[in-house]
Amino acid sequence: MNKLLTVVVPVYKVERYINKCLDSLILPDEQMDLVEVIVVNDGTPDQSAVMAKEYERRFPNTFHVIDKENGGHGSAWNRGVAEATGKYLRFLDSDDWLTNLSEFIELLKGCDSDLVFTDLRCCYENTNKEIVYENHVMEPNHQYYSDTFDWEKHSSVYTDYNVTNFHKCTYKTRLLKELHPLFVEKIFYDDEILFVAPLCVAKTFISCNLILYNYLLGREGQTMDHKVMLRNINFKLQIRKYVLDYYSRQSLTSPFVKAKIESVLQSRSDDTTKLISGLSYTQSKELMRDVSSYMEKNHPHKLLSFIKNTIAHTVFMKTLSQDYSILSVDISFGLLTMEQIMGGSLVIENKRLAQPVLVQQLAAFLANLRHILTGGKIVH
Repeated sequence: MNKLLTVVVPVYKVERYINKCLDSLILPDEQMDLVEVIVVNDGTPDQSAVMAKEYERRFPNTFHVIDKENGGHGSAWNRGVAEATGKYLRFLDSDDWLTNLSEFIELLKGCDSDLVFTDLRCCYENTNKEIVYENHVMEPNHQYYSDTFDWEKHSSVYTDYNVTNFHKCTYKTRLLKELHPLFVEKIFYDDEILFVAPLCVAKTFISCNLILYNYLLGREGQTMDHKVMLRNINFKLQIRKYVLDYYSRQSLTSPFVKAKIESVLQSRSDDTTKLISGLSYTQSKELMRDVSSYMEKNHPHKLLSFIKNTIAHTVFMKTLSQDYSILSVDISFGLLTMEQIMGGSLVIENKRLAQPVLVQQLAAFLANLRHILTGGKIVH
């Protein structure tokens, strides 16, 4: 029997969670034959792979365990995509789980859209708190065409930057195979390419009101933990560059698709800048120099947007406050408009004794910024 859905599950050091994950994929007999579960053992040193092979023994027509050397999350996903035979494919991290899978399979039987959006539940391990992200802006089970869908008009928390990422989206396998190998290997945050790539290639999509993916958060050492992200910020920047480079190679004609992707990229740029602002003065200065140099060299048409974004966050003030040993300098970023920058006006509240050199530095910064915004070059 042809497989309707392939679920790719990368496995590495998850023996506490693997049973709950794989149990969520067990269906009634008449549906099990429609599902293919590819468990990719990424060289895990614990008992996770052994536990997964028990499911392969019990359900040989559904579960398949592939053993490989450790190559990172992206390499496991690439291998899973290469092996997938189902009409549709979705990814499931092995510390997460699915719900309502049986209902979802019934929906897929009558579906031929390129992307299928479902609802997401975030579960916080340390507090037992749950947050559900539902789609209230799209008509359920109605097929939309990506070239004519106005994302801005249908904007909501659900349809934000990550609507096509794996937590909320199931993909036609053919699309991912055509992009294979899509995921960067031996690096964290490889899934961010899914914020953009599906939007570039999908022609149609539907949304259904089912909470399918359950995303476990709050686990110690998780890559989405803020402290972990700061330690791995170079991986974040590498992935952001990869995504931007990928998009720059596309030849898109739909203004709606282009506007949506530009919005996604802006959101990722915001996130990057906020993250950098949590580093030390020396680290943030070096990274901002690296990012601006990359933008100027590879994507000069986006340089102005990057500069506008940079000044909207605390990197600049963190740089100043540490450079001049002023512990707390507040700028009202809500008042920091482009008109004020171009006009040279800025309101400063210094909670310690103002130093003249700080005022001079601010004036020099604004002058240089106006120079850049009117066509000058970044001075490193």
